[in-house]
Amino acid sequence: MTDEENKLIKDRRRKLSLLREQGQAYPNGFRRDALAADLHARFEHADNESLESEAHSVTIAGRIMAKRVMGKASF
Repeated sequence: MTDEENKLIKDRRRKLSLLREQGQAYPNGFRRDALAADLHARFEHADNESLESEAHSVTIAGRIMAKRVMGKASF
Protein backbone atom coordinates (compact mmCIF):
# COMPACT_ATOMS: atom_id res chain seq x y z
CA MET A 1 0.00 0.00 0.00
CA THR A 2 1.06 3.52 -0.62
CA ASP A 3 1.34 6.18 2.06
CA GLU A 4 -1.77 7.88 0.73
CA GLU A 5 -3.81 4.65 1.01
CA ASN A 6 -2.52 4.14 4.55
CA LYS A 7 -3.54 7.69 5.50
CA LEU A 8 -6.99 7.16 3.99
CA ILE A 9 -7.52 3.92 5.93
CA LYS A 10 -6.24 5.52 9.14
CA ASP A 11 -8.63 8.46 8.66
CA ARG A 12 -11.58 6.14 8.01
CA ARG A 13 -10.82 4.13 11.15
CA ARG A 14 -10.60 7.35 13.18
CA LYS A 15 -13.98 8.49 11.86
CA LEU A 16 -15.51 5.10 12.61
CA SER A 17 -14.24 5.17 16.20
CA LEU A 18 -15.78 8.65 16.62
CA LEU A 19 -19.12 7.35 15.33
CA ARG A 20 -18.94 4.38 17.71
CA GLU A 21 -18.30 6.71 20.65
CA GLN A 22 -21.47 8.62 19.76
CA GLY A 23 -23.57 5.44 19.70
CA GLN A 24 -24.42 3.05 16.93
CA ALA A 25 -22.00 3.55 14.04
CA TYR A 26 -24.38 2.43 11.27
CA PRO A 27 -27.93 3.19 12.46
CA ASN A 28 -31.09 2.29 10.58
CA GLY A 29 -34.77 2.73 11.34
CA PHE A 30 -35.87 -0.84 10.58
CA ARG A 31 -37.17 -2.80 13.56
CA ARG A 32 -38.48 -6.34 13.32
CA ASP A 33 -41.31 -7.44 15.56
CA ALA A 34 -41.28 -11.17 14.85
CA LEU A 35 -38.91 -14.02 14.10
CA ALA A 36 -39.58 -16.38 11.20
CA ALA A 37 -39.11 -19.47 13.40
CA ASP A 38 -41.69 -18.16 15.90
CA LEU A 39 -44.19 -17.48 13.12
CA HIS A 40 -43.63 -20.92 11.68
CA ALA A 41 -44.24 -22.56 15.07
CA ARG A 42 -47.32 -20.41 15.70
CA PHE A 43 -48.99 -21.01 12.33
CA GLU A 44 -47.67 -24.38 11.16
CA HIS A 45 -50.96 -26.18 11.81
CA ALA A 46 -53.21 -23.43 10.43
CA ASP A 47 -54.85 -23.99 7.07
CA ASN A 48 -55.13 -21.42 4.28
CA GLU A 49 -58.75 -20.52 5.06
CA SER A 50 -58.06 -19.67 8.70
CA LEU A 51 -54.96 -17.66 7.78
CA GLU A 52 -56.82 -15.68 5.11
CA SER A 53 -59.81 -14.98 7.38
CA GLU A 54 -57.64 -13.28 10.02
CA ALA A 55 -55.50 -10.20 9.44
CA HIS A 56 -51.89 -10.78 10.45
CA SER A 57 -49.31 -8.04 10.12
CA VAL A 58 -45.71 -8.74 11.08
CA THR A 59 -42.30 -7.31 10.30
CA ILE A 60 -39.44 -9.76 9.87
CA ALA A 61 -35.85 -9.45 8.69
CA GLY A 62 -33.74 -11.76 6.63
CA ARG A 63 -31.99 -12.11 3.34
CA ILE A 64 -33.05 -13.57 0.03
CA MET A 65 -31.28 -16.85 -0.58
CA ALA A 66 -32.82 -17.59 -4.00
CA LYS A 67 -35.12 -15.85 -6.44
CA ARG A 68 -37.40 -17.94 -8.61
CA VAL A 69 -39.47 -16.25 -11.30
CA MET A 70 -42.38 -18.25 -12.72
CA GLY A 71 -44.39 -16.15 -15.12
CA LYS A 72 -45.81 -13.18 -13.22
CA ALA A 73 -45.07 -14.66 -9.79
CA SER A 74 -41.73 -14.46 -8.01
CA PHE A 75 -40.72 -16.44 -4.97
